Amino acid sequence: MKLLLVLIAGGVLAACSGGTSRSAAAPKATPLTAAQVRTMVEDYEGRLAAAYAAGDASHLADFLAGPQLQGNTATINILNGRHQRNVFHLQVDGTSIVSTNGDRIVVSLQDHTTDNAFVDTTTGQTLNGGLPGPEAQSFALFFDRNPKNGRWYWTGAQKQ
Repeated sequence: MKLLLVLIAGGVLAACSGGTSRSAAAPKATPLTAAQVRTMVEDYEGRLAAAYAAGDASHLADFLAGPQLQGNTATINILNGRHQRNVFHLQVDGTSIVSTNGDRIVVSLQDHTTDNAFVDTTTGQTLNGGLPGPEAQSFALFFDRNPKNGRWYWTGAQKQ
């Protein structure tokens, strides 16, 4: 009698007693349209702004990964240690897909902050005279798709 045991845990399919192991990855990525990319950028930027305003990095791993997750988490934690929040609102002016290669998308982003200031959480006072203040910006943004869960994560940004 041959015993075959199949385990499904965390997206991995394994068969014992003579079977082979296979990773059950998410289906191959369907290329995102320019409109989908813009929506993703606006969503992720809004979630990031909310995390900074609340001083809460606990949900950043839902949409950030790698250096983007590490840097933003560290910055929020440093600000919390200083009893400060960075309150900003961002308006996306334009996005364009620079390149797409399977599970990676590079996006050119033009945006501007309508406000951008640091606030003392103990007094509620705006610090540094409200600086850095509103600013027009350009970035190259990097998004990587996790092949195990099929989700896109913002993994990097480079100011242009």
